[in-house]
Amino acid sequence: MALLATAMRRGTTVPGQTAAMATIGDWFDRCRVGTGRTAWWPGRITLFEQRTGVIAHDCPQRPSWCYGTPGHARAQQLAALALGDQQRRRQAEEALVGCVTDNRQLALLRDNSLCHGGAGLVLTTWRAATDADPGSELAAVLPRLRTGLEQRLHLDGPPSTGGLLEGEAGMRLAGHTVDTDTPDTTRWDLCLLLTG
Repeated sequence: MALLATAMRRGTTVPGQTAAMATIGDWFDRCRVGTGRTAWWPGRITLFEQRTGVIAHDCPQRPSWCYGTPGHARAQQLAALALGDQQRRRQAEEALVGCVTDNRQLALLRDNSLCHGGAGLVLTTWRAATDADPGSELAAVLPRLRTGLEQRLHLDGPPSTGGLLEGEAGMRLAGHTVDTDTPDTTRWDLCLLLTG
């Protein structure tokens, strides 16, 4: 969904693209648990859940860019912006606000990485805040998230593995991007489909 939305926002469209985004959006709606600030999406859907439409997960998982509510919310926000769907935009932004202000979900973060840790959460929230409705609280929660990442980094140190997704490089790059409040001229996070 994020890829289709990003392409559309940049003027690249193909036949069926809008219909595909609508189909994916409907699937996100069927898989969503809760509404508003309590909404979240499971990281994976079992065959049983897909067939029955009954989500068996009882609580959200860690708030990661790669498979958690932040990544799902950002993809839907991008699609909503591309399609002019204000209802989906509000739902996505509210779900992300609920996620990043829920200490139970934040406590599930196990590392500081870009992929599934604190750096990815901060970067995803920052990107969503830059495109958010003016009434959204996303920008207001960013300082708290950034401070939380720095505290975890001080306690745990940088990620132990190397590379962009799970290593110190990605964590530092995300931190620099958010701290300077300007995207890097390379638009490096386009590979994560966070940039619209």
